[in-house]
Amino acid sequence: IIEELATAENALWNVADGLKAGATHVSFFCREYWGSAASLAQLSLDALNCNERLKRQINQALVLEAMGMGITSHIATGLMETVGSTSRSRLKNLVGYIHENCLILLDLICQRWVLVCETQTGDSHPAVNLDILVRNPRYRGLRRGDHIMLLRQHNEMIASCLRQLCRPTA
Repeated sequence: IIEELATAENALWNVADGLKAGATHVSFFCREYWGSAASLAQLSLDALNCNERLKRQINQALVLEAMGMGITSHIATGLMETVGSTSRSRLKNLVGYIHENCLILLDLICQRWVLVCETQTGDSHPAVNLDILVRNPRYRGLRRGDHIMLLRQHNEMIASCLRQLCRPTA
């Protein structure tokens, strides 16, 4: 699941970076996302054993991610020449929050992995080397328990971005 999330994170970062840079080929990065392990990560996270509050936020994050990337893919179809600056800014915010949620979920899984390794083997060094992940400047470790709160906040922001992007224009 760590590998699947890391792959999805990279694809999301590419979409976010493309939007931030004003690239005309964002649709390419969207196709990269849909071809990545993002759906496998979502299935694995859906089966995650955790408390009900966390499970609800994770499920909401997964649904919002799929909806958000679907909307982004739809709007980014072509060369983004007809996408106005307001919509582009909203897309950038939307994908930024989706990317942040992915990082939060990645941290949650990594923390659980280390905890399981400590519990089962007594070794604080997991069998999977997480150094490459931890050295990535996009990744940040969170305190235990912060995951639910941050997922909830980002989920609210994603839902707001989606409402703005899907609102009919006058």
